Amino acid sequence: MIARWRREWGVLALVALLALPLFTPRLYAADEIKYFVHLRSAWFDHDLDFSNEYEHFLQADPKAHGWLEGLLAERSPTGRRLNDAPIGSAVLWAPFYLAADIAVLTARAFGSSVARDGFSPPYVWAVCLGSLIWGMLGLALTARICRLEHSTWASQRAVLGVWLATSLVFYLYITPPMAHANSFFAVALFTWLWLAARGRSGVGHELLARRETGRGIGQWVLLGAAAGLMVLVRELNWLMLIPLAVDELWHGWRRWRAEGVGALARRLPGQAAFAATLVVVVLPQFLTYRALHGTYGPTPFVVEKFSPYPVHALEVLFSGFHGLYSWAPITLLATIGLALLFRRQPVVAVGLGLALAAQVLVIGSYSTWWGGASFGARRFINCTPIFAVGLAAVFTALPSPRRRLGTLVLAAFVVWNIGLAIQYATGMIPRQ
Repeated sequence: MIARWRREWGVLALVALLALPLFTPRLYAADEIKYFVHLRSAWFDHDLDFSNEYEHFLQADPKAHGWLEGLLAERSPTGRRLNDAPIGSAVLWAPFYLAADIAVLTARAFGSSVARDGFSPPYVWAVCLGSLIWGMLGLALTARICRLEHSTWASQRAVLGVWLATSLVFYLYITPPMAHANSFFAVALFTWLWLAARGRSGVGHELLARRETGRGIGQWVLLGAAAGLMVLVRELNWLMLIPLAVDELWHGWRRWRAEGVGALARRLPGQAAFAATLVVVVLPQFLTYRALHGTYGPTPFVVEKFSPYPVHALEVLFSGFHGLYSWAPITLLATIGLALLFRRQPVVAVGLGLALAAQVLVIGSYSTWWGGASFGARRFINCTPIFAVGLAAVFTALPSPRRRLGTLVLAAFVVWNIGLAIQYATGMIPRQ
C-alpha cells in the first residue's frame, strides 16, 4: 500500500512540500478585501454593513487602499456599502477563521496581546491557509479525475502542468486571499462527483462509461450541493454546469429512443433533487445581493461592464496582454487534448469543451476582459480540471519512446511560467 501511494502521490506531495516557501499570507488587493469583509462582518458584527471594515483597511494603508474612499462615499439603494464579491470564499474560509478566533482567545487568556479584532495576523493567516488547503485538495481531486480515464504517469504530468505552468500557482501561493484557489477546488469537487458517478466499464482505462442504473438520490443531492458551492464562490462557475447538462441531454435522448418516456421519468426525481439542492445552497447569495443592492442579481457595477457580444473573445485567447494561450501556452495544448479525448469519451469531451468555449465568450463580452492587474488569465483558473483532463489525454497519446520528450516539454512550460512570474513581480511586465 505504501509503495502504491508513493507511486501515485509521491511526486505531487514532494512538489507541494517544495513549493511551500512561496506561500505569502497577506490581504492587499481590492478583490481580496471584498471577499474577506463578508466573513469578518458576519462573524464579529453580525451584519452586512462593511463601513468599519473598509475604514480599517483605508486607515491601514491610504495609498494602496485609496479606492475604498469611493465605496465609503456612496451607499447602495438599501443604504449599505457596495460589495460585488460573492460569499463563497467566506463560506470556505469560515472553519479556518473560527479556529483562528479560538486560538486568539486562548492566547489572550494566557496573556498574549494579539488583537481579537478579526483583522490581526492570525485571521489573515487563517483565510490564506484556507485557500491553500482548499487549492491543494483541488489538485488531489483533479488527479483523481484524470486517473478515471488515464494512467498514473499521464495524470501526474497533467496535474503538474496545470499546477506549475498556469496562473494557478500564483493564486495558490502568492495571492491566496483571492477567490481563485477556492473556485478551483469547488469546480474540481463538482467535476469529480459528476464523472466518478458515471461508473466504470472495466475495459482498460475507459472508466467513464455510463452506469445504466444512474445516480441515487443521495448522489444527486451531493452533486447539487457541490454545484451550489462552486456558484457561491464565483458567478462564472454557472458555466461549469454545461458538461452535466450535455451529459444528461445526450443520455436522456438515447434512453428515450431505446425505452420511451418512462426512462426519462425515472430520472426526474434525482434531477429534481439536484435542482432543489442547488437552489437552497445558492439562495443565501441572492439574499445577500438583495440586502446589499436591492436586487437579486450582481451589482449594477458588474452588469454595466458587459457587452451583448463577445467582442474581445480573440483577445481573451491570444492577446499578449493576459491572453490565455499566449500567457500559458500549455492551456492551448490542453485544449487540443480535448479533441484527443473525444475519440474515447465524446460526451465528456464535448461538455468540457463547450464549458470552456462559453467562458471565453462570456469573458470576451466583459469590458475589463484582461482581469485587471492579474497574473495571466486568472479568470480561467476555474477551468483547471478541464485543462488537466485535456493534458492527460495528450500525455496518454504519447508512445512510450516519446515520454521523456513529453516531460521535457512540460518542464519548458513550467520554466516559461516562472519567467513570467519573475518579470511580473519585478515590474518588467506592467500590472495593468
